[in-house]
Amino acid sequence: GGYIMFLMRCIKEDRLLKMVCFCFLLSACNTFEKKGGLSGFSENGFEDFKIGDNSQNLTEVDGSRVGDCFIAKDNKNEDIEFQIMNNRISIISSIGSNRISYNGIKVGAPEAEIYKKYTAENLDKRINPYGDPKKDYSLIHWNDSAKKLGTRYDVENGVVFGIRVGNSNLTLMEGCA
Repeated sequence: GGYIMFLMRCIKEDRLLKMVCFCFLLSACNTFEKKGGLSGFSENGFEDFKIGDNSQNLTEVDGSRVGDCFIAKDNKNEDIEFQIMNNRISIISSIGSNRISYNGIKVGAPEAEIYKKYTAENLDKRINPYGDPKKDYSLIHWNDSAKKLGTRYDVENGVVFGIRVGNSNLTLMEGCA
């Protein structure tokens, strides 16, 4: 009992310890929130996978290879696709309805949500060559002026139907083809 009283006295007197406890509590709440369904992309990847990482922990999808490019999957997320170029992750994408970008734009959201987060000048619009040019396009937000890393929102009829995080290959509308 004396040890617990000593700890309580330390916690009461030590601001740093209070802060540590508070941060621990916050992170515990944050983890709980993620389990609520929405799993998101970061600015440079998804979960532990980052753009530019080696593809060794991924499984190649049969029949997807074109030269040095192929599509791969990991064993946990059925709706996440990895485009691999030269054995490195170049694009991570999903059309899963429980996926969300690093700044809160969800698959299934109205296109207007994109314009709430970005200005039109900061978006690189790419027409989908296989769809209606007025309704099917992609909006890419580049993290840097060199366009080496960005987030692409695929839009169809005013709705976000896919999110991709990747390198300069985000501009390729055909994937590995």
